[in-house]
Amino acid sequence: MANTELKVGDLFHRSRGYDMTINDFWQVVKIKSPHTIIVRKIWTEVIDGYLGWSWREKPIKDNFIGEEEKYRVGKHWGIKVNDYAHAWKSNWDNDWYFNKMD
Repeated sequence: MANTELKVGDLFHRSRGYDMTINDFWQVVKIKSPHTIIVRKIWTEVIDGYLGWSWREKPIKDNFIGEEEKYRVGKHWGIKVNDYAHAWKSNWDNDWYFNKMD
């Protein structure tokens, strides 16, 4: 993924968890260089749920959580969130993402 494909406002997503699924979302706020972007985590909106154990949610554009974070963009791995996890460019047009606790 080259930065020519990225622009301010783009969405990154990762799904994580063991015996559950949790979604995290970041929005690009600055393009620093061909391989470095600045993102901020964003809130989600719960669309519906089942007894607090599973729900569908959507990211809320420009509804930021916390401070800016700098990440290196990889050609085949999106952004490396930490030593073992990556987030991938996603699409704002997705109707929803699923969260669940097993």
